[in-house]
Amino acid sequence: MAKSEKLQLQELLKDYWVGEKLGAGARSVVYDIKRKRDGYVFAVKYVKVRGPEDLRVIGHMENEFRVLQAVHNPKTQASELVIRAEEFKKIKRLLKVKAAYMVMERAEGRSLFEHRDYDLDAVMTIFRQACHALEHLHSVGYVHADLKPQNVVVDDILMIKMVDFGFAAPMGHKLSAFRGTFGYGAPEQAGGRLSAKTDVFNLGAAIYWVLTGENIPSIMPGEHQQQGFVPDAQINIAPPSRINPDVPGELSEMVLRCCSVKEHDRPSVRELKQYLHGLQLRMDYGAV
Repeated sequence: MAKSEKLQLQELLKDYWVGEKLGAGARSVVYDIKRKRDGYVFAVKYVKVRGPEDLRVIGHMENEFRVLQAVHNPKTQASELVIRAEEFKKIKRLLKVKAAYMVMERAEGRSLFEHRDYDLDAVMTIFRQACHALEHLHSVGYVHADLKPQNVVVDDILMIKMVDFGFAAPMGHKLSAFRGTFGYGAPEQAGGRLSAKTDVFNLGAAIYWVLTGENIPSIMPGEHQQQGFVPDAQINIAPPSRINPDVPGELSEMVLRCCSVKEHDRPSVRELKQYLHGLQLRMDYGAV
């Protein structure tokens, strides 16, 4: 009789007790685990190789581990807003990778994709933290390159964890094809160089979705057409305030700036963070 998935994982994770399944993606599963020596709770992402696509997912997992090790390097000031990774291991037999797992911090709460019904003040709080997390990531030389509501987990006191760094890459990395998520990806993610402004676009697109429930179109720079993209000459993004009248006009304009086709038209992460902080203060005093 074949061993259950949970039993297979328990045999690999000698130092942990494997608990309940927390979730599953197209190629991976996530389990709740507890470290035996101190009872500390983690999560583990597990991928079993059944075909070439699983090897690609393992490559993303290994990349994520490498980036998170850089983010939480003891020589730098760690960010509590970014998920931590404890361990990554490939399971090989006869020199072939058969499976892999990554032990990581368990992010408490729900993703913005699971729950977006926050008031405007809470939205400002959540995305200011996202700016802080991105500033730290950029300071160690990386771009997230896949920031979307699914990758921002919010707990009961509105503290966030930024997760899923599988597509993260060094600043200035040149892409040969689109890498990211349609509806959030910046034009340069279709074959340009990644920069801090790439994450600003992703963040702006995520704010747009949280405020409106709608995605912006995936933009291809120039007149060239590619499946899934719209040439920038044909783009006309509706302001968030037109879709949701509760959104202040100035916030609507800032979100559209973040989603500008040209990188130099987008604000910096620091500028966006300061703007969100200022808007929140003015809202508190009834000046908006």
